[in-house]
Amino acid sequence: MKNFVILVLILTFSSCQKREEIPKELIYSFEYLNENWEKKEIDKFKSISENDTTPRDYHFGIGLHIRNNLLRHNPKSDSIVKFFNDLKIHHFDYMSGIILTSYHRHLNEKDVNLKEQVNRIIEMLKPTVDCQNRRKKKAKELYNSFKVNDTISVQMPVSTFSNNKSVVSYNCPNNNWQFDNAKDLLIDGIITEKYIRKDSFSDNPNEIYEEYNFKLKILKMNNPDIHYFTRQVTTGDEIELPLDYSYNVE
Repeated sequence: MKNFVILVLILTFSSCQKREEIPKELIYSFEYLNENWEKKEIDKFKSISENDTTPRDYHFGIGLHIRNNLLRHNPKSDSIVKFFNDLKIHHFDYMSGIILTSYHRHLNEKDVNLKEQVNRIIEMLKPTVDCQNRRKKKAKELYNSFKVNDTISVQMPVSTFSNNKSVVSYNCPNNNWQFDNAKDLLIDGIITEKYIRKDSFSDNPNEIYEEYNFKLKILKMNNPDIHYFTRQVTTGDEIELPLDYSYNVE
């Protein structure tokens, strides 16, 4: 009998210990889903394979609901978002994905393995994050290297999609663009203003970053038929030039 009691205590303690390993922010997320998701949908979600825990219908269905109602407009939104930010997860899409994957494992009485989920996302995003950090560093260096009334040359990539020639900026980690004078835009201009805009990541209002910009008066263009994004510009016009875009500035 004594051994039986000890065994029960060990099993009870182990069960509680396993529960405590799930962070309170995830536990609250599970409780929120239990309260706000229909039972038949929860049962359906539980029965699918883990590889299907965030297909398109969940990402834009219950996933969208999580992002709007749990991560943005909930009494515990700030603490949940901070929890993910501390894990270096800053985008709401990845937060909702982790919540759904963890909930699916929880429903099926499996370990959440939060660290494994987070590490996989961080590793996947590393090339993008490294590229963004390089661009931010370069933007600050350019900002500090030039003064108002300095003349600079800017090489910009141009997209010819649907025969509309327009300047674009390639998103990270695409950093292999090479200037082609026959296709791309070259602007010589004079800096009329320098300014720093403080902004936040779209899904992380707690993390503010500095965006370095020039205002540039166009002195010369190699191709007047190219739009600066959606705007038709010509010599004498002034444009705003974000320095962390995929441009070459000299």
